[in-house]
Amino acid sequence: MSRLPVSGRSPNPPLSSLSKAGRRCPAFCFSLLFSLAPILSCNPSHTPSQSQTSVQAPANRLSDESSPYLRQHAHNPVDWYPWGPAALAVAREQNKPIFLSIGYSSCYWYHVMEREVFENPELAARMNAGFVNIKVDREERPDLDAIYMTATQILSGQGGWPNSIFLTPELAPFFAGTYFPPVDRHGRPGFGRLLDTISAAWGERSAEIRIQAKEVTARITRIHNSQSEAANLNAELLEDAAEELHLRYNKHNGGFGGAPSFRRTPRSISSFTSTIAKVTNGLLT
Repeated sequence: MSRLPVSGRSPNPPLSSLSKAGRRCPAFCFSLLFSLAPILSCNPSHTPSQSQTSVQAPANRLSDESSPYLRQHAHNPVDWYPWGPAALAVAREQNKPIFLSIGYSSCYWYHVMEREVFENPELAARMNAGFVNIKVDREERPDLDAIYMTATQILSGQGGWPNSIFLTPELAPFFAGTYFPPVDRHGRPGFGRLLDTISAAWGERSAEIRIQAKEVTARITRIHNSQSEAANLNAELLEDAAEELHLRYNKHNGGFGGAPSFRRTPRSISSFTSTIAKVTNGLLT
């Protein structure tokens, strides 16, 4: 697998960077969100079995990876791929959307989602049937983490880990979130119905989804460009940052955005620059 130069860790971009380029889910997203509206209710028509594998599943492709985090998931029933040419080639050849899961070893909510979703044989079978499933260690690939966290912030209005992103075979993001429970719970859509709805939308409207996803990629590029110019502070930029913080402030529970919340730390500009250019030009491997 070819490697891009990376340095340091790469979590969420600053909130102020989203003020111009993608403060809220862009208008073109709403047609897709409308088709996904049934998952937002808390009255699921189908709930997957809560049973877990009683016997350890055979090792998948993650068993030979160098990352201890990836190897932790080597016996999930999900047919995981590591990020690389093999997974991307399968997605393009089979015209399947990609489910990209980015996390790290000490992330509590990722382990919750693994236990509830990725170890569930029924949900794993639906993932394997409809998607090419890729797992990434954010500490190993901070460049990918930075790009797709920006996508999640654009599409969902908040970010965190686990980062759960649905991509076209060309790696353009079109739907994203963080933790998803196995069934509808506490206002969060169940992952099983999410899979079914996205699979149906892809089968019926993949051309439209591709157009929308390209626009998300363009917005990521504009965000990066605005960050490159952010050193020149001015009144407009400060006003945008203040408005962004005001919109995200949780007056009832404190903090910014919804749960689960995660701290923000500096990210690697150099690795982001290299990788976003490749995403934009369809060259990322």
